[in-house]
Amino acid sequence: MGKIYRTWMDLRINVSADDRHHILSACEFGEDAAQRAYRMALEVHELGEEARSLIAMQKNALKDAHDLIKSYRDREKIHAGYLVTKL
Repeated sequence: MGKIYRTWMDLRINVSADDRHHILSACEFGEDAAQRAYRMALEVHELGEEARSLIAMQKNALKDAHDLIKSYRDREKIHAGYLVTKL
């Protein structure tokens, strides 16, 4: 599934290379999918404590990356005039 998504992203980036907002949105979508996969992995009851700890640590690092990508996306929306802010 990951390889298919990366191929889709490569294609999308080549088609819309000038639209950072859409690229960052697609990256955020991929990060959301990864978060779901980590959450599902943590739901497996047969994991040992060491594996569970490692997966939780990676999930938290991935969440930080997701939040960064989301902030870039939101900044790009503002910069590109996609978002109207209330004063």
